[in-house]
Amino acid sequence: LKLTGVSLGSTGDPVPTTTLHIRSDQPLWAVLRWQAEQPIDLDLKTSMLLIDQHGNVAGQFDGLLTGDGYPVERVWQTGEAASSYHILTPLAAIPPGDYTLALKVYEDATQRVYPTHLPDGETGDLAPIASVVVAAPSAPVGVTPQVALADRPLGDNLQLLGYDLPRSSLGPGDRLPLTLYW
Repeated sequence: LKLTGVSLGSTGDPVPTTTLHIRSDQPLWAVLRWQAEQPIDLDLKTSMLLIDQHGNVAGQFDGLLTGDGYPVERVWQTGEAASSYHILTPLAAIPPGDYTLALKVYEDATQRVYPTHLPDGETGDLAPIASVVVAAPSAPVGVTPQVALADRPLGDNLQLLGYDLPRSSLGPGDRLPLTLYW
């Protein structure tokens, strides 16, 4: 499977831009164009991730990757092209700064990640597809943890209010993103 084109923009921009600037409370969109280099007869998924300079995930969208004939024709034929559409919303209250928008492809049934061939000749799980500059939100963001905790003081001036676990399952070697609310 080959990625042949990428168009990116934000919900605040009416047209795609070459340098993607978003506010932390603003989703971004991507249209990815694909071509099958051999027949594909299994369901694939893509994972689009917004990653900070330390490798932390600041937003993620996973979706089914299908040929244009799906669901009538499930097998991609050699040379068949298709497009996938994605909207990624950054996690609430991420700090302003420079981020990388990256992509990985994996099998839906087994979760096996396909290796990515990078421009420098290396291979990896993630393919960077764009740099994203994130600015402060347009209005103050109220954040609410997925799991709220009551009366969890940790000393005189510190209290754990709750946490988020955005992933419900992990495979061997996977990272567990955890957000703590203090």
